[in-house]
Amino acid sequence: MEEKRSKSSVGPTIAVVLLLPVLYFLSLGPVNWLSSHGYVHPRSPCLIIYRPVDWLAEHCDAFYKLVVWYISLWVE
Repeated sequence: MEEKRSKSSVGPTIAVVLLLPVLYFLSLGPVNWLSSHGYVHPRSPCLIIYRPVDWLAEHCDAFYKLVVWYISLWVE
């Protein structure tokens, strides 16, 4: 009985692990919007979570273009 329970939790666990990076990247747009509208200060310590995105954008031109395109969707 215990074995069935652990097998059934593997699927949702894999889904969460695969979705977290996607949700992390997608959260960049709303956070940028909040920052540009004064809800989050641009130098807020909570924005340190996005440093990996900054680093990757600085070192990969294709990723930089993707970030710029995605953020442009959130500009009014």
